[in-house]
Amino acid sequence: MGNGPSWGRRWVTQQLALEHARKRRDTLALACRDWNLRLQHGGTLRPSPTIGEAIDAGYSFLRVACTSCRRRAFVALASMRGPTDTDLWKLEESLACTHCRERVTFPPRARIERLTRDTLDVGWVER
Repeated sequence: MGNGPSWGRRWVTQQLALEHARKRRDTLALACRDWNLRLQHGGTLRPSPTIGEAIDAGYSFLRVACTSCRRRAFVALASMRGPTDTDLWKLEESLACTHCRERVTFPPRARIERLTRDTLDVGWVER
């Protein structure tokens, strides 16, 4: 046996790290849920979670709607280019409807509706 830390201490350190990660994930999930509720009730986009925080909280998609044709789409957060510390509200100016893009020179912007965990989300009910 060496002078290094015992297996007991390593186990405790691992358990503390796992508990810290769980608490962080729960806190981020709560922040994303609150942001969704604010959007549902007509609140502002700012402040918003970042792309990385939303992914860490378990939200994989951003549901958006075209301001012209009202079509809805899901944008995968993992496929977003750029840094993961970008606020979600900053993405809205770069979102455009692909359906409308084919018909007009300057496509209308898409509006952010909410964060979702999957593409089966059709309502405002939080799971």
